[in-house]
Amino acid sequence: AAHADAAGTAAPAAASGRDGDADGDEVEVITMNPGETTVCVTEGEKSPQAKRRRVAAAPRQVSQVVCQRLAEWLQAHTPQEDYEHACLEAVHAMGQLLEWAFGAAAPTSLVCFGSRIQNTHLEGSDVDVAVVLAGQEAADSGEQRGALRKVEKVLRQWQTARSCRFSLKESRTFASIKVPILVLQYWATNGYCVELDVTAGREDTGANVPKGMTDSMIGEMLRDPFAADLARLVKIFAKLHRKNQAQSGHFNALSWVCLSIFVLQRMQMIPVWNNWNAVRHPPEGVQLAHAFLAVLDLVVELAVMVSKAGDSAQVKISIADGCITTVGTDAEGVVPNHTLIIEELGPAIHAGKLCNCARSVRRTELNLIADLCRRTAAGLRAGDISCLTPKETSDPPRIAPANKPKKAKKPPSKDVAKAVLHSAAQSAAGFRWGVGRFMPKGGHQAPRRW
Repeated sequence: AAHADAAGTAAPAAASGRDGDADGDEVEVITMNPGETTVCVTEGEKSPQAKRRRVAAAPRQVSQVVCQRLAEWLQAHTPQEDYEHACLEAVHAMGQLLEWAFGAAAPTSLVCFGSRIQNTHLEGSDVDVAVVLAGQEAADSGEQRGALRKVEKVLRQWQTARSCRFSLKESRTFASIKVPILVLQYWATNGYCVELDVTAGREDTGANVPKGMTDSMIGEMLRDPFAADLARLVKIFAKLHRKNQAQSGHFNALSWVCLSIFVLQRMQMIPVWNNWNAVRHPPEGVQLAHAFLAVLDLVVELAVMVSKAGDSAQVKISIADGCITTVGTDAEGVVPNHTLIIEELGPAIHAGKLCNCARSVRRTELNLIADLCRRTAAGLRAGDISCLTPKETSDPPRIAPANKPKKAKKPPSKDVAKAVLHSAAQSAAGFRWGVGRFMPKGGHQAPRRW
């Protein structure tokens, strides 16, 4: 309707399909059917591809088997009540550990952030907490390492002094790491094992915003149960196919959640952040499978746009204004070696700073993820649910080389044996024992091997 008013046409005429603007260029308005994610496209070019284009179009009907399979996925990975109690118990025990480490008089606090604040956590998801000391709200890496090492030291003492349910799984407090972290495991009384990722400081490193601000804003956008279920479903897909590891060049969990929110914004199911009070007109009859397929199509679309942009520009996707743009590598805040930009919501709104959630994505891995999404979407549209289950990837069998018959060694002659013994005797006589090593005597050359 907005495009129709801008083109100077009436709304009923625009809904009929075609009309023209003042310049004579053809304008086509595509009404949103159930599962489709675009309403209109206007182009000044005369090519047929420019006149009609559908963005991330999902099928109007999805097989009932596919919908049932996705519902089973979601139910199997939704956090149970016992696990929620175990997480609360772990956070309470972490507060007692901090009191033991820094004393009851020292003002310390725990700040929770991550997927639990976003309302996108799964069964078995870790708990992200930050230790905030008095006067170290904006601690640098050195102060963070010092605080975490003290927690680690007290944890080891606590384990020997009393029956402790904590165990140290990993310590990343060495100087070369940018964000130090402690990975702890807590064994709850109900039998669950909860993993805690403990950091230090209240502010995010390099973002100049409090930790958890982006997560709380995303949680506000995902208040609708349909939106939260879609984000969980996309995270389950990425987790099962092992495409959520940032260190491997994939999208991290936050990037997958942002892609899900962007698809919901396209479908007008949730508004953009910059226009949060806008009236929404969600299409009727859209199921969770439709939105899931739209996310897969969005990843394929992004891979195509990245390949077309080349090295001189980068594709930027933003859930603050709900649009995809192409920016130059010389723009403010753009890092030239990044493949794709997914704008982080908290720094963009509160600090006016561009922070990239997908800074670790590599171009080759993006193409592999897009190929996986393309095959999965094609299989789901055909009613094949086997594409949802990842195939077990195993190393190719190593082919043993052919056993060639070994040549029989000739026995050494007497002259060769005498020469070997004479050389060994000279080496033994030419060296004496030194301090921690053999030292030459009389200028003899040291042998290669003793």
